[in-house]
Amino acid sequence: MFQIKKEFVSPLVTTVRELAGRNQYDLVPRVKNLISMRRHRLHYRDIKETLLSLVPEDLYKEPVKDIKGGAFWVFKKSVPSRRGNTPFYIKLKIVDREYEKFVKLMSFHEDEFRDARRIRLV
Repeated sequence: MFQIKKEFVSPLVTTVRELAGRNQYDLVPRVKNLISMRRHRLHYRDIKETLLSLVPEDLYKEPVKDIKGGAFWVFKKSVPSRRGNTPFYIKLKIVDREYEKFVKLMSFHEDEFRDARRIRLV
């Protein structure tokens, strides 16, 4: 099991929440993301609420290296929808865009894996 210090994850989560609060996030319009949003009747405000509610304990696994530089962070979070609370798989990274930071959401869809957490906060 991968271990990571909570003090390392907390600033990331704080930044994600601050950026979401300023509507500085983008969802990559992948088919899987759009199907999950439609199936659960979610809107962009629901994504915002999910990002605002992230906590370090939602981190699911170690950072995933991005071939374009940096790393994606993977979280799992229960998202309330019209179909009840559903575990969602959330893969994101902080990117710079025209002098501003944004949260890039590569994945925001139902959790297909349903496996145990692969990381432990210490």
